[in-house]
Amino acid sequence: MSANAAIDSHHHLWPSSVIGRQDWRPADDDAIDRAFETAEFAELRRSTGVDGSVLMQSVDDADENDRLFAYAAADPGIVGVVGWAPLNRPVEARGVIDALLSSNGDVAGAERLSGVRCLIGRDDIDWALEPEGLALFRSIAAAGLAWDVVPITAEQRRTVARLAEQVPALRIVIDHLGAPPLDGGWDAWCSALGDIAQADNAAIKLSVGVAVLSAMPRWDRGFVATAFGHALDVFGPERAMLGSNWPVVLLRTEYGSAWSDADAAVAGLLDGDDLRRVRGGTASDWYGLDLPAAGPVSPQERQEQL
Repeated sequence: MSANAAIDSHHHLWPSSVIGRQDWRPADDDAIDRAFETAEFAELRRSTGVDGSVLMQSVDDADENDRLFAYAAADPGIVGVVGWAPLNRPVEARGVIDALLSSNGDVAGAERLSGVRCLIGRDDIDWALEPEGLALFRSIAAAGLAWDVVPITAEQRRTVARLAEQVPALRIVIDHLGAPPLDGGWDAWCSALGDIAQADNAAIKLSVGVAVLSAMPRWDRGFVATAFGHALDVFGPERAMLGSNWPVVLLRTEYGSAWSDADAAVAGLLDGDDLRRVRGGTASDWYGLDLPAAGPVSPQERQEQL
């Protein structure tokens, strides 16, 4: 993409039919208890001055990838898709990922596949370090895909750090800052991010996840700025990217205010090329994104460019 392009590296879309299967939802989910479709987000993106976006899976569902690709096909501004695979079942996941890669060229939107993830909640993810898990992640890296993950617990963060070290070719993206604590545990979170950041194949999203949003009594731009600042200190601008987490962020604020507050927090710390990286360059590099007019690169083409 253009060096000056602004990319929202993390947003969702979903039909009303999947709401009951989104296990991550908090009890007070009225603000997001409806369908969110392409036209609504495309207008928000345009009015906010965001040039492109990365669409993320939101439900562990065999039909999720078809939905994501259909959304991407309907909106050229969606320049990347992070799809679903049952990574905690490595043999099955290999089959799902192979099918996703083979659908490129046959299924509209599939060429925008940039990464994969599954929802882990607070579950143990030691499977990632088992032989079959390591083999799976090596195959993901070889396919030119990134792995997105939201490590919430201390043990999950330790596992991610170990995986980053053991599979250095794998591009790992830590979603939502790895869930910084609002009350207590700040030092442990800072230390864990530092451990993960020691591996140069790990990046971080400057975005706010549902765990933090649910714990906030109201949108707290000061907390957001502080957490963003620490993440930038340990990862650097070349491994940090802005993301809105829309529509989940509607639990506490609107898209425009979430994006402007996040951008202002980063602009207060960086300028020039470093600021441009966080606004869009890092997401473009990490996910191998391309201008919509030119057509996003396929995972295979992305791997050839590495």
